[in-house]
Amino acid sequence: MYDSTWPGWGLWQSIITGATGLLGVAIGASATLSGKKRSRKNKRIKQQLEEFYSPLLGIHKEIRAKSEVRKKLHFLAGATWPEEVKVHNRNVPKEIESKYDALVQFSDDQLKQEIVPRYVAMVELYMQKRWLAEDSTLKFDYILVEFVEIWKRFLQNTIPRSVLLSLDHSETKLTPFYDDLQKCFDDLRKQLKS
Repeated sequence: MYDSTWPGWGLWQSIITGATGLLGVAIGASATLSGKKRSRKNKRIKQQLEEFYSPLLGIHKEIRAKSEVRKKLHFLAGATWPEEVKVHNRNVPKEIESKYDALVQFSDDQLKQEIVPRYVAMVELYMQKRWLAEDSTLKFDYILVEFVEIWKRFLQNTIPRSVLLSLDHSETKLTPFYDDLQKCFDDLRKQLKS
């Protein structure tokens, strides 16, 4: 037990009270700084998701959906055309033949007017907002730009089809990029929730 009659007791009591007050202030300041740091981190994650990863994934999903519909329709057309020839004894009516031609023409037009412009939008967004990208995403600059540049040149008739074919120009080259976008998107969403 403390002896409150001891002459130095008041001094010690003041020191203990002061130290306790300072400790409380330090703990409060630390908690405030920690909260502000967490808030800044969450704000950046939200910005990365809203302005970079989500829009890029959205463009990818749109391109993918249109490409898959195109592949499915072309596959079915390729499978049914021989039947048309057989049923009509090699004299397929112009009305039916024109529908098959229209399918191919629509796909060509869609590539030029919708799909490649969406790739261009993807590159523009990537370059404008790359400061929001995670390190793992930044390594895809060249692959993405090259892929889109080849399409643009081909559609402007500055690359012969044989050169395009020899380049093995396929969207599968972008698969690692798309996988990284999805992984970063998922990771950032988890961080934001926790």
